[in-house]
Amino acid sequence: MVNADENRATWQQVLRYIREHPDDEYWSRWRAIVSPILEHAVELEFDSLFRAGMSMSHVIFSTLDHHGLRDEPRVTLEVMKDWRIRISLTRDNVWFHAPTQFAVLDDSTAFQTFRRYLWHLWEDTVPEAIPERLRSR
Repeated sequence: MVNADENRATWQQVLRYIREHPDDEYWSRWRAIVSPILEHAVELEFDSLFRAGMSMSHVIFSTLDHHGLRDEPRVTLEVMKDWRIRISLTRDNVWFHAPTQFAVLDDSTAFQTFRRYLWHLWEDTVPEAIPERLRSR
């Protein structure tokens, strides 16, 4: 069962962690790409539906109630070397395994794909109907 308060707390922890990254050229650019996606998702209350976490520079989302994913479904958001975003839907850590489904996008087009991947994650892992806020445009 989804625990909205616990999920929100994980998103706030990730956002705090991202704000604490160094103010150097690399991390400032990385933060400028990732933060708007996460902040928009919070505005739409996706933070109540999914748990968020970090693995190095990857932001990972799941519907599970625990930290430390193993062979479990997740969406991973990562910034590539060319500053585009790869959004993956997989059961594996994308550091070590090629994702089963992914899209590489510019940051201006990433949010709708991110939403779609979260929708698929919900469909695959939660027996409840897809929440309206996840379906709406």
